[in-house]
Amino acid sequence: MKELGFIVLLLNRYSQSLLCYDCYEMEPSNEKCTKLRNCTGEACILYEDSNMLLTTAFCLLNLPEHYQNRIKITDAECWMETNGKGIHCICSKNFCNKLRDRRNLQNNKLPIANATMIKLNPLIDYNYDYKVGDFKTDFMNTNDEFDDSSKG
Repeated sequence: MKELGFIVLLLNRYSQSLLCYDCYEMEPSNEKCTKLRNCTGEACILYEDSNMLLTTAFCLLNLPEHYQNRIKITDAECWMETNGKGIHCICSKNFCNKLRDRRNLQNNKLPIANATMIKLNPLIDYNYDYKVGDFKTDFMNTNDEFDDSSKG
């Protein structure tokens, strides 16, 4: 009976997953990025660099908890890289991360139709309060494992 419950849990998880394009290093037309090249995840991601030499579409397997708790997780959002040279978009509808034909782009259009431009990467929790002690490592004893002279 436990096995049946586990299978139902897996099927439920899979049925709630999004189908996204999964395409890397495509030619300028992106025509080879079809629905046959897909992945499942909790969100779809699209990336375009500023000179349009690189476009990528893929799945985000697990959304951070702070993003899951947002009110409008069904909207598509785009944000610029901090250096202003690339744009990322996140969306949550099946195959919403379709790559554009880079040969005929319209200026001032976002990569995903009806997406909202936001200022900050929504996947980063800028309010996260971490303590330096959380990342403390005992470097005093790490060499003992590798120091053969201490062994008799």
